[in-house]
Amino acid sequence: MEYEDIASRFFDFFKALNLTTDKERYGFYAKMFIVDGLYSQVDLLDIQAVVQTNPLLQYVESLGQEINDCDDYALQFKGALTALYRQRMHARQQVINPPAVGMMFTESHALNIIVGTDDQVYLIDTMTASPSLKGLEDKEACLSLMRQTNLQHIYI
Repeated sequence: MEYEDIASRFFDFFKALNLTTDKERYGFYAKMFIVDGLYSQVDLLDIQAVVQTNPLLQYVESLGQEINDCDDYALQFKGALTALYRQRMHARQQVINPPAVGMMFTESHALNIIVGTDDQVYLIDTMTASPSLKGLEDKEACLSLMRQTNLQHIYI
């Protein structure tokens, strides 16, 4: 996936959640930082594997300090999925683009946004006891994951 495709899919996703304006293509009030030119869509089984096997993504409620909060989990998930793709690239001796997984920040929360191999955009909050993907089939769940607050930044 190219840069422009990522931006379009994210915009369409947030438009479907009524978080954009209709005036301009990128007329919503979040800053997107898309730092690579190409991305690989993410296999949903890879997401499940990373969430279930990465010990740093196992939620420990009693720790709940600044080092164990939402931005740390979002960063760890993005890093773990990127590491998986990097390992595959080296094992196969072929170029694999980084996974289309980003971190998004609302006024009060951080979570991940993903473009799956099924062409759907999903949100996941790995700072819960049982994280699961939420897509447009459950708009209320997506808004709930965002803690019903304004989206401010996306970094992918």
